[in-house]
Parts: sequence; structure tokens; C-alpha cells
Amino acid sequence: MADIKVPFYSLQKVHEQTSQALGTAFTATLKSNWFVLGEKLRQFENAFAEYLGCKYVIGVANGLEALQLALMALYIGKGDEVLVPAHTFAASFLAVINTGAKPVPVDVEIDTGNLNVALCKKALTSKTKAIMPVHLYGNPCQMDAIKSFAKDHNLWIIEDNAQAVGATYNGKRTGTFGHVNACSFYPSKTLGALGDAGAISTNDEKIAERLRRLRNYGSSQKYAFEEVGLNARMDEIQAAFLIEKLPFLNDWNEERRKLANYYAKSLSDVSGLTLPVISEKAEAVWHIYAVRTVFRNELQQYLKEKGIQTAIHYPQPPHLQKAYYFLGYKEGDYPVSEKIAAETLSLPLFPGLDRNAQNYVIDNIKSFFKQKVNRL
Repeated sequence: MADIKVPFYSLQKVHEQTSQALGTAFTATLKSNWFVLGEKLRQFENAFAEYLGCKYVIGVANGLEALQLALMALYIGKGDEVLVPAHTFAASFLAVINTGAKPVPVDVEIDTGNLNVALCKKALTSKTKAIMPVHLYGNPCQMDAIKSFAKDHNLWIIEDNAQAVGATYNGKRTGTFGHVNACSFYPSKTLGALGDAGAISTNDEKIAERLRRLRNYGSSQKYAFEEVGLNARMDEIQAAFLIEKLPFLNDWNEERRKLANYYAKSLSDVSGLTLPVISEKAEAVWHIYAVRTVFRNELQQYLKEKGIQTAIHYPQPPHLQKAYYFLGYKEGDYPVSEKIAAETLSLPLFPGLDRNAQNYVIDNIKSFFKQKVNRL
């Protein structure tokens, strides 16, 4: 039996710090009798725009719809193509498909897992309209190179900032580099709601106005529908919760960085284990701390037996998923992404993970590889 139980993720500390304020916010929203497109949403949109350092934020129902609406706001649809990283969560593909456009994967960097800009040119066609970099695991992409590539080829940039809220590249918050950008407030994200929620950020007033229509059935005036939109509004209760949690975000992210740095320092000499690399000029927020090893499945099972929960982000790239067979991609098309999918293992990392528990994880990883070396 394991000496310690270590969850992959826990919200205990986050809730201990915020539960009283969240309860007050819920009660106040309940008493207001206003639950959709109200004052709380406006307050959060303004606060989050100030935090990011952009002009406009549009609160929506979830991260997937944030991406889809961002594409729609740029009139991307049937017949268009969008460059996306081959190693990413399925939402990157699905958002593009939902607009009628085609996601075109580009392989990723082996060290960061982020979009490999050097490979983007080969994926370009006359139909390419946008590029969608994903700040994977909270580690910012090389946005200077992406912006230069997009400018050279007249492409829109849509940042998928779902995993990186609070991260910076060259001193600037992610979610502010693209023409329009999307993020998720899924509960386990760096800034999490108590359910699904998302947001879109932009510095373009006309895009922001269109997004407000598109999230609300295509309407800016009740019962007057100017275009085909979605019902994708963030509700007042989630907005009220996020208002209360936003002031804690920097402290939570700093704790994530300390935990990641301790993993890096403690595991740097483990032969057979590859640690994540931070992009140049970037300050990551470590939504996920993913290591790689060819012994991934054995290591995961070993840690499970020791009472340590882990996860795999992601076990199969989207281009090999059954749902996307119709796109025509096959095994071997994106070898780096496929290698990462076969080797990656995400370790416990969350605000509130104490040093004893982290040391227990580290000690067991070292023990596994020591045993593995002795057997080889």
C-alpha cells in the first residue's frame, strides 16, 4: 500500500481561498434575478481585459465556442483552411470543422510540443486563411516567428490560449498577440470557473462588436437577427465566480512555476526521462507538467501502484482520431506529434501540492528508472 496518496489535480486550496467569496457572489447573483448578459459579465469582461492588457473581452460559454466564434468573426468558413498544431486537444480541430473550414495540421517542436513555425510554409495553400497556435500546457509559442510568418503570408492569427491564461511571451500576456484569441475557464485551467466558461480577446472594435452578436444568436437587439450566430453566452453566475478568482491568478501561477522548477531541478539527472522545455522569451504557467519517456505506460502503472495519479495529454493526436478520418490523414504523417503522444506523461501539479507529496512523486520516479536500468 502506498504511503501517500497524490491526486493528479486538486482544487482544495483554490476553494479554501475563495469559497466564502464565491458563496457571497452566488447569493448576490441569485438575488439579482438576472442570469444572462448582465452586469457581472460586463464587470468580468472589463477586469479580464485589463488583466490581459487588451481592449476587448467577450465572455462565452466555453473554450470550444470561443475558438469557433473567433473563426466565425473573421469570416472563415467553407473552402478555407486553417493551420493548427498536430499535437493538441481535439477542440483545435473541432472548432475549425464546425465553421465548415478544414484544419491543416503542422507538426510540432519536439522539446516544447508547440507549433513548429519552420514547417508551416509547406502546409500553405491558396485556401489558407489563418494560423491557430496553441500555447500547449501553458508554455507560450514563439509568437515573434508566428507573427512574422502570418504577416508574410497575409494570414489571420487566432491564439488558442486555453491552457496559458496568465503566461507571457517577451513580457506580454498571451491572448493578446493574435487578431482575435480564445481561452477556456474549464475548472482545472489556471483560471477556472465552477463549470464551463470561456472568453475571446481582441483589440479590434469591429471584431468585438461582431463577436457580441455571434455569441447571442447573431443579434445585438432583441428579436432582431442580423446574421447566423450561436447561443454561446457566459452566464452571470460563472462571471461572478471568475471576478472573485481573478485576483488570485498571479499567485496561483507563481506557485505552479515553483512546483515546475522543483520538478526540473530534482529530475534533471534521471536518465531515460525527458523534461519539458520553456520556449525562448516565455514565462510559462504550467497548466500541465508533461514529461516524456519510452517507458511511459510502465511508469504510469508503477506510480499508480504507489498511489500517485498521473494523466496523458494526449494519447492520440487528433489527425488519427476516428472522428477526423474524413480529413485523410494517416499514421506517420506527423511523426513528432505521434512520438510525443506515445511518450508523454503528465505529473501532479496544482496550487496546494505540498513539498512532501511532490518529493514522494520524484522519489518514486527515480526509483522506477533505477530499477529499469538495473534490469536492462
